[in-house]
Amino acid sequence: SPLPHFLDGNHSAEGAQIGMIRDAITASSRKISVLDDEIGRLEGALIELRRKRVTLASYVVAHRGLLAPIRRVPSDILVEIFMYFRAGWGRNAKCSAKTGPLALTGVCRHWRNIALGMAPLW
Repeated sequence: SPLPHFLDGNHSAEGAQIGMIRDAITASSRKISVLDDEIGRLEGALIELRRKRVTLASYVVAHRGLLAPIRRVPSDILVEIFMYFRAGWGRNAKCSAKTGPLALTGVCRHWRNIALGMAPLW
């Protein structure tokens, strides 16, 4: 502030002091405008960084799935697991002969192909 003692009291500015205060307000307003522009630029950069982060996080999740142990289970073992699953349909109120096979076909394309090829499952 060009006149800090005016801020602490109830003094009124006169003559040249008024011009000094107006100049200080104008200069500070310009600085605020520059800062607003910089904030806008940085917020845009932050949005772009968040978008890139979401893309990379999706990539990581998708590629982690490639390492899941279930992917290494041979198809004939999955058939046995599906048949074991089928044997429990009568004991589980949420899983019936109608909904059970559909649950298996909804996991992934590989499971769908196996389940659709298993006549005893249907």
